Amino acid sequence: MAVVRMRSSLNGYSDWKISSKKKEELEEMEFVTNTSQFKWEAIIMPSLRRFEEEHGHTDVHHSFVVPSGDGTWPTAAWGCKLGCTVERIRHGTAYVPQLEKSEEELERLDFCYKTTLAEREWTEKILPSLEVFRQEFGHCLVSLHF
Repeated sequence: MAVVRMRSSLNGYSDWKISSKKKEELEEMEFVTNTSQFKWEAIIMPSLRRFEEEHGHTDVHHSFVVPSGDGTWPTAAWGCKLGCTVERIRHGTAYVPQLEKSEEELERLDFCYKTTLAEREWTEKILPSLEVFRQEFGHCLVSLHF
């Protein structure tokens, strides 16, 4: 509870005051005042970069967990349920302020976050394919073996 009160005070969300000396001590030890921003910078973005490097895309499956003990991944991210986090990001329930600030890099990584993967698949692949099929064959009765 004390840590929550300190963070609230340091971020200006509380009337509870911390002395200048205590603030200095916390700054010296690099006390994290904004946990979401810290996780974004130290875990989420480095993990997305690494995932893209390894897999060639950022379509992180919801069950993906950053491997522990693998030095090619950020140590702070070991054991992180990156897939669950990415799913929350895509549904707009996590890291909204950070997404705006990182938009350029996320675009470079081709990270799908403004919609779900299913919606992207529909818009970019399924619907255009059906349109081409209909133009070619005059109907949309696509067989299972097509």
